[in-house]
Amino acid sequence: MLATITIYLVIDNVERANYPPYGLDYPDGTPTGRFSNGYLVADYLAMMMGFDQSPPAYLSTISVGNKLSRQANGVNFASGSSGVLDSTGQNVSISMNTQVMFMGDVKRILELTEGESTANHRLSRSIFIFGVASNDIFFFYIQNGHTNQTQSHDFISMLISKLKNQLKRVYELGGRKFVVFGTGQLGCVPTARSFMTDHRCLGDLNGLSVLFNRYMKPKILKLQSTFPEMKVSYIDTYGITLSMESHPEKYGLKRFDVPCCGNGVFQVGMSTCMPNSTYCSNRDEFFQWDYIHPSQNAYYLIAKSAFYGSRRYTTPINVEKLVES
Repeated sequence: MLATITIYLVIDNVERANYPPYGLDYPDGTPTGRFSNGYLVADYLAMMMGFDQSPPAYLSTISVGNKLSRQANGVNFASGSSGVLDSTGQNVSISMNTQVMFMGDVKRILELTEGESTANHRLSRSIFIFGVASNDIFFFYIQNGHTNQTQSHDFISMLISKLKNQLKRVYELGGRKFVVFGTGQLGCVPTARSFMTDHRCLGDLNGLSVLFNRYMKPKILKLQSTFPEMKVSYIDTYGITLSMESHPEKYGLKRFDVPCCGNGVFQVGMSTCMPNSTYCSNRDEFFQWDYIHPSQNAYYLIAKSAFYGSRRYTTPINVEKLVES
């Protein structure tokens, strides 16, 4: 019953993308704030679930009347530069703790308008999608550079502990079905590669991502034994993107290292496209759209692996099975 499913998104982004050439391949060619030439993973997952589009931004639903109708099919709590930690993107974004608090506001609106029983049923059938921690890890590396093993482990352990508490809070608010994306190859984005003279992946940054995924996955899955009604689909984003890099021809890709926007050139420290940036014509053949974010086609390939993929990349079930459960 896909039509009865609601989607709630807690995903970190960086800066803003409300100008061309962002949105170049979106249906009307208009920049929407998405860090892509078109759709994102969340858009494709929503469409694979049977929706026409992904949920609206939460703040856009509270500035107009009839909040329930605007939030009936879910909302997107994502905030630029945010992370698991309140200090990540401080003063320029809405922290994940605040986003979870917003979820509490949504629940109260549902209870007031639909009644507690109906609201709880709606939330128990909803899909909660989390794609966080990349900004936390990226900023930690920028601030600290190469760290010893103890420092890295202490930071990652603290980060995972905070994330677990946030997931538990969403469970307490009524969430039961969770999609949790691991972090990707952070050291392989063009911004990171630009600091290497040979433009290879930044090993230390990838190491932090690997460490986070290694410890987060079992911790998140263990929550299912603590909360029997919780169902989780963990997505191995790192493994998916590594496969794309290792076997690009299998995915119809030709360039994994350089961005399409920026004309395939490395520029040290760059992160996003500029309004006057040049861009490639064969966008579907590039994994990277800008210096940090994947292209629309890459996002589709990641979403496809998450929704339909085998246990190689989805544990213990894929998103399709989670929706059907």
